Parts: sequence; structure tokens; C-alpha cells
Amino acid sequence: MMSGRKVYTDDELVAILEGNDDDGRSSGSSLEDSSEDDDEDYEALEGEVQTNGNEDDDVLEAGVQEAQGERSWSEPSCDLFNFDCNKTNAVSQHCLMLLEHTEKTPLDFYNLFLDDEIMDLIVSNTNLYATQELCKLIAREEITTGSRYNAWTDTNREEMKIFIAFLLWMGLDRKPEIRDYWKKHILYKNDVSCYISRNRFELLLGFIHFADNEMASPDNRLYKIEHLLRLLNNKFSIMFEPGEKITIDESMIPFRGRVKFRQYIPSKRHKYGLKVYKVCLLGGYTWHAKVYTGKASSGNLTVTTRTTMELMEPLLDQGRTLFTDSFYTSVELAEELLKRKTHLLGTLRVNRKHNPHGVTKAKLRRGDMKYLQHSEKKIIIGKWKDKRDVLFLTTKQVPHLVEIESRGGRRMQKPSTIVDYNSAKGYIDLSDQMAGYCSPLRKGLKWHRKLAFDLLTNTAVVNSHRLYTLVVRKKITIVRFREEIVTAILENLRTLDEQALLTPQQLHHKHRLTENRPKRGRCVVCYDKFQKQFDSKKATTLSKQVKTSCVSCTHKFMCIDCFFLTHNCVPSKR
Repeated sequence: MMSGRKVYTDDELVAILEGNDDDGRSSGSSLEDSSEDDDEDYEALEGEVQTNGNEDDDVLEAGVQEAQGERSWSEPSCDLFNFDCNKTNAVSQHCLMLLEHTEKTPLDFYNLFLDDEIMDLIVSNTNLYATQELCKLIAREEITTGSRYNAWTDTNREEMKIFIAFLLWMGLDRKPEIRDYWKKHILYKNDVSCYISRNRFELLLGFIHFADNEMASPDNRLYKIEHLLRLLNNKFSIMFEPGEKITIDESMIPFRGRVKFRQYIPSKRHKYGLKVYKVCLLGGYTWHAKVYTGKASSGNLTVTTRTTMELMEPLLDQGRTLFTDSFYTSVELAEELLKRKTHLLGTLRVNRKHNPHGVTKAKLRRGDMKYLQHSEKKIIIGKWKDKRDVLFLTTKQVPHLVEIESRGGRRMQKPSTIVDYNSAKGYIDLSDQMAGYCSPLRKGLKWHRKLAFDLLTNTAVVNSHRLYTLVVRKKITIVRFREEIVTAILENLRTLDEQALLTPQQLHHKHRLTENRPKRGRCVVCYDKFQKQFDSKKATTLSKQVKTSCVSCTHKFMCIDCFFLTHNCVPSKR
């Protein structure tokens, strides 16, 4: 402002609007009821502002709006909205119907999400992508004679299940590199790698796809994973019925490759990665997931409010309560949810719009609490002093102090709003914690593959584990649950192979020698014997190449002499 003209502070402006004169005498609660002296002051102020120009006029208008907004916040004097909600967390009838004629093993629950529809999607698009890529490589003459690409054959549903089971096992048995799973060294040797060769696994890993790239839209960043994500979200939602309490938060899938919507969040354990918004329920069940693909126009609403309303759309108008952290919570979101008969409760950032200064600027001692209520919107914003100030918003109930027991056994008082928030906010924390146990995710350059593997081997496993504990009512760790899924898939494969190769009479024998391989291989017993005497190169040269193998020994190549020495049984007739 120009010199010589009085600059009104926020407090002075509020005093003028509330009708207080210089002596502090009150003359009414509204501007229309103010005294003549106050009217003169207002006219003088108005005339001064007109001479100061448009900039000062904008400052006055903002000050008037802020002062009027502050007057809307006061001590709670009216009841909050009471939405009746009779919803409880429960397994859906559709899920129970699918499990009716099963043994209800962990694999049966996992197959609820990884069903034939999902497997056919993966198999068809993987075969299509492999054909497209091989045609391009052949046209450019980039495939050599000894390349493993020459051995590619279309995959099927059974082989893809083995591939996913192998991925799950890789999380249980962590090795430095993928190739280490097929090493014969004493430190790495295992029996699981016999179910799929290294070359075949690497081919499937390189060609696995979930959409047709040639049909991709340049405006759809999520095209490569959109169909799979939509199918999984549909299965997640129909298998479990949400209760009253819902929480929304984001999870980070670690990824440092090149993609436009990669995020950097310093507060996360994995700072770089793909951000996924999740709607989580009691027990860490992921009811819906949405991948963040960059900024988009949000209209009149902020980005966080629009995203939250989109995620909550199927759950609105039923009296539920949404719990969010300070990234999502705002007065704007509370207003939108109240219009749809949904409560909001969560922590709040101090610089959010429409926050009352009477709360944000209040000085409190440790353990004290102060809160104000909006007279029209029926929203309560409060602050509680612990080691630091904790700001919160609620439309559910008027907060009050409750006594709880801390981790160290010490009794302390906390606001009821904070206690409810801590219990519900743990839903997504538990989901991330469960997914982190024995996760098979590894470094890679393809973002869609990383995201798909997280959904198939982490989110789907955690959800099936949650359903298993509710239906079977048996406690089992998530690691043990993963083990039983892998074991069941491999055992089913072995059973199918034995039934295809042996007659019913031969099934009673434990070890049988058969010749059913189109290719030859070196006898494993001869190789091990010569490797102990010489080196690996010499053992490869001396060991016999045969077509015979033992069925019960996971089809390892064996010559007739070594089979007799090892098992002492009669070979099968050809």
C-alpha cells in the first residue's frame, strides 16, 4: 500500500465485521445489526480501499471470506449425521458356492482368482506376442542356429500354472540370480527345477504378455495391464463383502525402469516405483486396486478427492466410514462423502483449505485436545498434542479422550478419533506386510510384467489367504500358505504325468523305467559318478546319452545299468 494509509490486519478486519468498536464494545453478531459508528468505520474502510486500487480490493475480499469462514467454526452444538450401516465383513455367497465341491485347500482358494479365465488371457496373449516377436526376428535374420528361440512352442494352461508356481517358489527360496535355480552346485542344487528347464522358463519370462500390443491405444498408458487388472478387480470385489470400515491408501511396487508414471515418494520403503491406490478391508483384504498413471483433469475437485470418490463409488450411499491419511483427508472430500451418506475420518494436513485457525494455531500442552465444528457442514476438525501436534477430521462422532494401554504397558489417554483411525489404517499396512513375506518380485525392465507379477503372486495370494482363514477357520502363516500352493500345483502335475505314462497296474510300483522322450539326455547317475572323479567337462564327455528315464525320479535321464544299480527293479515293457 501507499504510505500514509492504514493497513488493516486480519484481527482488525474480523473485529470490524463482528461489530466491535475501538473500546471493545459489542454491538451485534452480524454486519446488518451493527451500530452507526461501525457503519462509519466500514464506509471509511470502503472509501480507502477504492483509492488503493484493485490489488487491495482483492486482499479485502479474501479477508472478508476468511473471516466469514472462521465464524462458521465453533464449539460442537449440534448432532452429526447418523447413517445407519448394517454391513459386516463376510465371505460372499458366490465364493462359498465356488468352494462347495472342493476340498478347500489353499490351492482351491488361490484358484478363485487365478481361474481359467485369467489363465486363458495370459496363455493366448503370450503365444500371440511370441509369434509376433519371432516373425520380426526372423525377418531381420537375428535368430542364430543355436538360439533357444528356435525351440519355442506355444504354451498352454498347465505349463503356465507351473510357471507361476515356480515364481512363487522363487520367493520362498531366494537365490542371487535366476540362473542359479538350475545350478548343480551343492549350494544351489534342488529338485523343483526339474519341472521346467531353464531355457523354457526364460522364454516364458521374456514372452509373457497380457494384451495385444498391436491393438494398444497411444492415449492409454495402462493398456498392457488394463484387461488383467479389470478381471482381478472384479474377482476381488465379488469374493468378499465389505463391512462398515473402509480404508484407502497407496502402495509402491518397486521399479526403477523407464516409464512415464514412475513415482518418487521419499517416505516409502521403496522410494521409486509404481504407485497403486488400494481399497482395503479388515484383515488386509484388497477389495480394489487402481494404478496411478499421471496427472489428469479433475474438474472442480482436487485430484485426491476425485480419485477417492472413484474408488469409493460402489461403496457409497450405504452409511460406511472411510479412513484416510493426511494425503487424502480434506474438508472438500468430507463434503462430497456426506452428500453420498458416507462418513470420513482421518488425519489432516495443517495447510489444507478451510481449516479453522482456531484449531491449527492453538497452542496445546501434551495430552490436551481442542476441536471445532462447522455449523452447516457438520464436520469436526481437532488437534491433539502428543510428541507433536496431530490434526484430525471426523464426521462420525464428537471426539473424546479414552484410556488405552501403550506398547510398553503404560496407560495413556488418546482421542477416540485417533484410536479408531489407528485400528482401521492398519488394514493396508497389514496387506503390504503380508505381501512382503517371500515376495518373488525381482529387478526387471518391463513395468507391466512387474505389476502383473505383484498382482498375481502377492495381492491374489494375500486375498486368498484371508478367505482361507475365514472359511476354514484355521490359522496358517502366509509363508506356509505359499508353500502349500506350490506343493499342490507340482503334486498335481506329477500325478497327471504318472497317469499318462503308466497303466493302472504299474501305478502300484514306485520306480519304473520308461522310454518316452523325443530327445536324448545324459544319464544323471553316470554324470554324478564321473564328476566326482574328474571335472564337469570330462563328466559330460564320458556319461551316456539315453532316452530312458525314471518316472518317480521326476523323469531324470537314466541308463539301464544305472537304473538297476540305483533302484533294483524291473524296467517297464515297451
